[in-house]
Parts: sequence; C-alpha cells; structure tokens
Amino acid sequence: MTGKYAPLFRFLANFEGREWSATFAEVERILGKPLPPSARRHREWWANNKSPGGHVQSRAWLRARWRKRHIDLERESVTFVRVSGGIPAARAASPRRAHHEFEPTTYHNTFGWHEPPLTVQPGDSVRTSTVDARGGDRHGDTVAKRGNPQSGPFAVAGAEPGDTLVVTLDRVRITRSWGFSSSALAANVLEFDDVPRFADEAHRSFWDIDVEAGTVRLQPPERAPAGEPTPARNRIHDVALPLRTMVGCVAVAPP
Repeated sequence: MTGKYAPLFRFLANFEGREWSATFAEVERILGKPLPPSARRHREWWANNKSPGGHVQSRAWLRARWRKRHIDLERESVTFVRVSGGIPAARAASPRRAHHEFEPTTYHNTFGWHEPPLTVQPGDSVRTSTVDARGGDRHGDTVAKRGNPQSGPFAVAGAEPGDTLVVTLDRVRITRSWGFSSSALAANVLEFDDVPRFADEAHRSFWDIDVEAGTVRLQPPERAPAGEPTPARNRIHDVALPLRTMVGCVAVAPP
C-alpha cells in the first residue's frame, strides 16, 4: 500500500497484539504528519468503510486486517481490533523465526550509520550484551570508549526508510554484582551552544547489587576502589534501595 496512510498500514500489519488503543497524537507520530481536522470532529472519518470508493484512511487498517472498534473524540483516542484470521505480516512472511546469540566485539558512541554486524528477519529475536557508560563489560574490564558505547547496530531485512520498527525488550538482565553513579554530564547530551561549567572528572559512587534480593546498597567508604576518592559516610549507606533495571540508550540510525 502507498500513500499518506501507508505507515499506519505497515504498523498494524506487523503489530503482534489483537487489540491496539492509541491517542490521535500517537497515530500522528506513526503517520509522520497531522491528522486532518475532520478526524477530530467527525466520527464518520473513522468508519470501517469497505466500499471501493470509501475513505482512503480506512483502507489502511482494513487491508492490514484490522477494524476500528471504538472512537472517543473527546479524549482523542481510538481502538482497533484484529479481524478474525488476520496474522501479523512479519509472522506470515517468516513463520519460522530465528533466534540469534550475538556477542559484540565492536561498539559505537554515536547513533549515526554504522555497518551492521548482524542482519535479522522481522520477528527474529536477539540475545546480546551491553557495556556500561564508561565501556566496562560484565567483568569490569574496559572494552570500549567511554560515553555510552552502543552494541550493534542490527539491520532488519526488508525495512525501508519511513517504516515503523516495533522492538520488544523481552528481558533486561543484570550481569554484574556492582555498579556506579556520578554527577557527570556527558557533553553530547547538551545543546550545541551550551558550555559545561564543571570538572571533566566527577566523583563516582559505587553500589553493591544483590540481584536475588532485588536491592542495591551504597558501598561503605572503606571499600572505595583504588584511585577513587574516599567518600564520607552518610545515612544512605545503611539503606537498601530497590533495584530497577534501565534500558540505557536505544535508537534507530538515520537512513
């Protein structure tokens, strides 16, 4: 399908669930452009019009084997449901999904275009590893340049500029028994004309991670790693805080 509603068609054709609710703003992000004013004023704009001369927008979800179930103009939200028998296009094209075990050996500190070390088919799964913000791996060895080094990138076969990529993170697992935090601010997260007025090296705080208990504790001052300043003891050293995994940095490279 081509035309201005083709991105919505591709999104729904590859969406894994059986029901999808979205705000008008979310639909606009998928389309890459605003909805027409009539979409916010008239319920008929969202009608499941199957006639040959019907609305071009309804062809997008009907051809993807979806139908509009509910529209709320006041809350600016819409709900679509998959037509019985419809399956995601990615699953239909690749009924036998592959699983990839990928151990990165090269890392990148930018979201620009880089040669992908792995190409996957739509619907494939990948298990890989990452390093910390300073390039430290699961053993604490420095294997990449500091500044949020990235694993990948991974190419998706058949993806074209303008497509919507749906990526599901099934699990984010802790691979180390310690971590660190600091007050440092990376220069590449600032506006181009901003000038940071702080020291390049900020003190780090180190934390013990208890994966089984799901907690973290600030390491006591006497266990400060060699070369790191010894912090003053404070009340937070006696508190177990809940462990929460974080995604870090994930992006799509420009075409």
